[in-house]
Amino acid sequence: MILKEVAIFPYYKQTFVSSYTQEQILERLREFTKEEGKESNPVRREFNGKIDTDGFQISRMITQANTFLPVIKGKIEGTKTGSILFITCEMFYTTKILLFIWTVIPLLIFLLTLLFVQGYFYPLLALFFGLFNYIVSVANFHRQRKISMQILDKILS
Repeated sequence: MILKEVAIFPYYKQTFVSSYTQEQILERLREFTKEEGKESNPVRREFNGKIDTDGFQISRMITQANTFLPVIKGKIEGTKTGSILFITCEMFYTTKILLFIWTVIPLLIFLLTLLFVQGYFYPLLALFFGLFNYIVSVANFHRQRKISMQILDKILS
């Protein structure tokens, strides 16, 4: 039996083909990334994160809190004519937990009120709240992902 991965939490995968070598891509990323645990002073601070020899894990630098900011994970493979970047954007772990809690609790309330309360107003209200929260969270994640990916695309172009 083959189980397919069910995407409960939003994520995004993209592949970039670049004429830059793996080392050039890593150097470009270091110019714009404040690396964790290092006293680096990038020219323009666009990202926070960690850059390794074959990949990176970064998130956009912001001045105000934003729960739906994506973590951008990238793996770089060198080719004869440049590099291939395999990029995945996903939610931070704590954001996933909060999204799960604030989606599951209304669904549980929906089920319990459906069983124990006469009428459909309160069960439907709980269901609506859970679905609304999930839809708004996914939409905001993709909005922030698009902004982050545009900045990353400018850096790597």
